[in-house]
Amino acid sequence: MLEVDLSGLNALAPGLRRLLLAWWEAHGRHTIPWKRGDAGARPSPGEPLHPYPIWVAEVMLQQTQLLVVLPYWQRWMAAFPSLEALAAAEAICQLSLPSVMAAKACVNQAFEGPLSAGMAHERQVFHSLFATEDQKEGMDAFIAKRKPVFRNR
Repeated sequence: MLEVDLSGLNALAPGLRRLLLAWWEAHGRHTIPWKRGDAGARPSPGEPLHPYPIWVAEVMLQQTQLLVVLPYWQRWMAAFPSLEALAAAEAICQLSLPSVMAAKACVNQAFEGPLSAGMAHERQVFHSLFATEDQKEGMDAFIAKRKPVFRNR
């Protein structure tokens, strides 16, 4: 086995760090959005960046180049700006599609008109969902104490 003495590297680390940061200041890609602070500005020295946008970019960049990834990354971050939003999307995906679409329509209706119109729309949608196969599957699964298998019908 080859043994190498690395004890001298610790003394070199601060100088190497300064050189790398100086190179970054002069030549780094400062316009990449995941290398910006929360307000969109360049981070100040020592300011930590949020790891989630960087992680998403790293995963996407394993497949292709920066110019190709950038629009996809921007759409992803607009749709899922945090891990919590991504987790919520995962939970919503487990629900019946007709129910999710109906809930979205109800929310939109409530924002676009008076509250009474939104409530009336919600009541109408609620009753119409009882005619879906997914409603029956949901009730059967609840009674049988199992996870429902929705077919989006």
